[in-house]
Amino acid sequence: MKREGRKTWIAAALLLPLGLLALAALVLAGRGQAAQEPAAASSESSVLVPAAASSESSVLVPAADFNDDGGATQDYIYDDMGGYTYPYSDTRICMQAPVYLPAGATVTEFGGYVLDDTNLARVDPVELWRVKYLEGTAFDAGSQRMASTNTTDTGKVNTVQWISDTSIDHGLVDTATYSYYAFVCIDGDHGNSLRLYAVEALYTP
Repeated sequence: MKREGRKTWIAAALLLPLGLLALAALVLAGRGQAAQEPAAASSESSVLVPAAASSESSVLVPAADFNDDGGATQDYIYDDMGGYTYPYSDTRICMQAPVYLPAGATVTEFGGYVLDDTNLARVDPVELWRVKYLEGTAFDAGSQRMASTNTTDTGKVNTVQWISDTSIDHGLVDTATYSYYAFVCIDGDHGNSLRLYAVEALYTP
């Protein structure tokens, strides 16, 4: 019995490596098959494909960046909770803010995000100007208006709207010669029914 048991043990020991080799061959064959036959693509994908990038960029100037234009005393409020500016009294307000455009860009559109919830007054104008360094200030010979838009006395809209001008003059940005400003006026005596939220200049590189 002892001799027969020993023979059986020796036989099993000899057969075990052969079994392992066979198993390894089957695994390798399976891997090769998987490499040759990739799984079919799923009809659904969790990967988001980004939209094609637009060639147009923009500079946004929020209402918080605006200051009065240095004219007569003007009463206006910046509502930091709402992100807009409006006249505080019955006085028309005019404000300006720098617009930092990249050199060599071409401005294609300029406008403002405004609220005009009255038929008795308007946001007018919303403009983009360029001012020549050391040779002028806004509205004189050293400056040039590039774009202008506005709301109307009869255009009441109780939601924020985008108003803009695409007919741009002097659209090529030359920061070596000019600085750029937005200029906005809002009629008074209508509380926060007339508001400026921001202006935006769109451009191509």
